[in-house]
Amino acid sequence: MLTRALLREWLGELLQISAGEVPLIRTLSGRLELTSPGEWSFSVATRWDYGVVALRQTELGQVGVDIEKNESAELAELLKAPVVTNKERAQIETLPPPTHAAAMLRLWVRKEAVAKAMGMGVEIFDRGLDLSPLSPEENLPGQTLALEGRRWLVRDITAPQGYVAAVAVATRK
Repeated sequence: MLTRALLREWLGELLQISAGEVPLIRTLSGRLELTSPGEWSFSVATRWDYGVVALRQTELGQVGVDIEKNESAELAELLKAPVVTNKERAQIETLPPPTHAAAMLRLWVRKEAVAKAMGMGVEIFDRGLDLSPLSPEENLPGQTLALEGRRWLVRDITAPQGYVAAVAVATRK
């Protein structure tokens, strides 16, 4: 709730209205959006005690962000699911085994960020969202890939100890 309140404060300042007047709706995919198309794209992600908000001018393209708690054993099991493509799995397996769970978590937050930037929910994972063109290593500078006719910049962002976060933005056409 605090993260969404902060989002309302920032959007209120940008739109020059009070935070309570910011016209937000939740789409079918669960994404918050302004009720009328505006000049700001934003994304919100929360996990336990932390939240991340990303704002970007719409003319520059959409933005998506995600943050997850590093619960590697639990997450490693979850990520054996079909949402991880064979190419992504093979790529992660080239890393030293002790780093597999962390690489899977990075992959997950990057996928979530890209899905949010595309304005979709996790249903895009069922369509085979493949981030194997990106290196699975951590904290590399922004990397780009082409998806659904657009170029996307994906970057890990600094997160509190025990958390992993990423941001994805559409690049200019």
